[in-house]
Amino acid sequence: MTLVRDVMTTDVVTAAPDTALHELISVMLVRGVSGLPVVDDDRRVVGVVSEADLVARRGFDPAPRRLLSIVDDALHRRHNRWCTKAAGLVAGEIMTVPAHTVHPNADVHQAASRMVTLALKRLPVVDDDGRLVGIIAQRDVLRLMLHDADPDPADRTPSVT
Repeated sequence: MTLVRDVMTTDVVTAAPDTALHELISVMLVRGVSGLPVVDDDRRVVGVVSEADLVARRGFDPAPRRLLSIVDDALHRRHNRWCTKAAGLVAGEIMTVPAHTVHPNADVHQAASRMVTLALKRLPVVDDDGRLVGIIAQRDVLRLMLHDADPDPADRTPSVT
């Protein structure tokens, strides 16, 4: 059994609730990550900002919406969470809450199952006090799968030609 702590990344790029939109975008692009745990001063995970949360600003920007669509939403009592995210200017207004997390002693199969079931690309890893200690991403699971599927070259039977 492989545990989350065996495959998680411990050098986690994070954001604070007051991190500005442009800084979130810059950090994601520069560090090559698709999401950031948002942590409080005690490193407790309070949410997660993903690329989708940020792209919502372009896709659901309230400024160009026509009055008719706003009235229609109000009449039909539709509340679009993406419109709310699009109006946000800092991580605390944009992030997805609650953050789904996993414990470092959880089985990787359990973490992978949660990621698939919840359609998540990553799970922050938290200790017993809820403090961030790492992150496990789909890519980490794929690396493990590749390692498990790659037989030892010494065990390979030479092909006969």
